[in-house]
Amino acid sequence: MAHIVPGRTPELVLYDENGVEIERMFVDKLKYDELHTLVQSKGFKRRDPNAAAATTTATASTRRARAARRLLRATEETAC
Repeated sequence: MAHIVPGRTPELVLYDENGVEIERMFVDKLKYDELHTLVQSKGFKRRDPNAAAATTTATASTRRARAARRLLRATEETAC
């Protein structure tokens, strides 16, 4: 999770599975491609943007469907 603090030098902070900080480095001097290479070298994988878009679309339609069901229930309760 990113914590952005205005005015502070950007850092990449890595934690282990127990939440213990294992590495901290300043990244303000890195170019985009250098930062990308650094993150990949730490074992992170780039997310497929198409998969993220599909998830967002599914989530949005799920929210719309739930809202419609709530509205329908509220209408039925008022009618009774």
